[in-house]
Amino acid sequence: MGARKMKFTNKALLLISFLIVSALYTYAHMYDVIWLKYWTKPFLMPFLTLFYITIAKKIDTKFIIALCFAFLGDLLFLSQKESFFILGMSCFLIFILLNMIIISNRIGEIKLATFYLTILPFILICIAIISVYFGDVGLMKLLFIIYAGVIGLYGAFSLYWYVKERDKWALLNLIGVLFFFIAAIGKGLKMVEGPKEIYIIVNMTFYIASMLLICTSYANHTIRHDIKK
Repeated sequence: MGARKMKFTNKALLLISFLIVSALYTYAHMYDVIWLKYWTKPFLMPFLTLFYITIAKKIDTKFIIALCFAFLGDLLFLSQKESFFILGMSCFLIFILLNMIIISNRIGEIKLATFYLTILPFILICIAIISVYFGDVGLMKLLFIIYAGVIGLYGAFSLYWYVKERDKWALLNLIGVLFFFIAAIGKGLKMVEGPKEIYIIVNMTFYIASMLLICTSYANHTIRHDIKK
């Protein structure tokens, strides 16, 4: 009982720490408190990684690596320079690609006809968003198109996983990915139109929620085709 209580306490402390740091960073970003931004954001992914390790039934090394790239992306986004923004986006592209590999491993066999149906709505949404909000941003438009395409593919994998398994952990992941998609839109608008409060709130709120949901989904889901073996 003592060990179980300690584990529960560790989970709670790490979760609370992650949420407090997230709230402080959001506040610092909204009111441009430079020193607080630099002291809080580097702790986001380390706290989330420790939380994942604490709650996971089986630790997925690929997800730990993905969180490391998210950590690098967070650090790069602290800079206002366009070159660092591009590098940060590249880190998150790797984060997304690793997550697609993780999901494909959990799906097992993929039927192409079903997959094409799951990707269609995301393609249409991405085209609409790029056309309306990011139609005239110069060379950055190419990066936004690539990023939107990869996130759309990420969403398709997540939707396929839920359609195939219909369990709460796959649903939790799908919601998390959709939140990540919304956070990315907020990030893009903040980059194009300036750091308006609404964009900062949308970006950070949905980013934090998405990471927690994805993390919890992976930590609790059991891969069925591995059990059958």
